[in-house]
Amino acid sequence: MPRVFNSNNMRRLYARCFLALFTTVTLFSSRPSGAQSLNKQQAMLLTQQGKFREAKQAWLQLAVHDPTDYVVEANLGLVLAQLGEYKEAVAAYHRSLASHPGEPSVEMNLGLAESNKVILRPQAHPSVP
Repeated sequence: MPRVFNSNNMRRLYARCFLALFTTVTLFSSRPSGAQSLNKQQAMLLTQQGKFREAKQAWLQLAVHDPTDYVVEANLGLVLAQLGEYKEAVAAYHRSLASHPGEPSVEMNLGLAESNKVILRPQAHPSVP
């Protein structure tokens, strides 16, 4: 029986969802003003370039300045998921949905992060003598 949720399939699915969320969040985000605009642009550029560790730090700093910005939390969740930090990604997606309930792209990525958290959880293996 073929495994539907093998790691290659999940990576491809997550990459597609990454692009879907990125496009959605970019289209629906409002243009912030001043220094925060520059910071969001820098964070978005780091995310687009695949520099996820640096992007994580940028999104975390933005989240401190405005914890109710659902776009920031959604992008933070996206970057965390790309880094394999699914538990933290789930928390970021929940914060995003608390500020903007029902956002379809965030709900979809939340589901993916939750499923990865379960699928990739280390399993106990009996020791072999």
